[in-house]
Amino acid sequence: MFHVDAPGSQPQAKVRRSIRSGSETRRMWAVKGLSMEKWLCWASMGVAGLVFLLFVLDLIVKIPFGGLNAVVDIIGAVACILIFYMSYDTFKGNA
Repeated sequence: MFHVDAPGSQPQAKVRRSIRSGSETRRMWAVKGLSMEKWLCWASMGVAGLVFLLFVLDLIVKIPFGGLNAVVDIIGAVACILIFYMSYDTFKGNA
């Protein structure tokens, strides 16, 4: 946090101090921990799997998007596989 005293002066860092203890207050950024990370991994694996299924169905049966472009379907399927792999790897790393 910066505080400017007068117009045109240089900003100076301002440290917030607690009234009771006199110590600096700090922000907590990650409070949920591993349980939230696991659910995020499961959710991203699920979404990647669902979108992969849509791209493959569009490539083969041409149902969800009408088979507009096979190159886009292939690139989308590969991207879904990569996202699924990264989510799985993160999930196994946090176990």
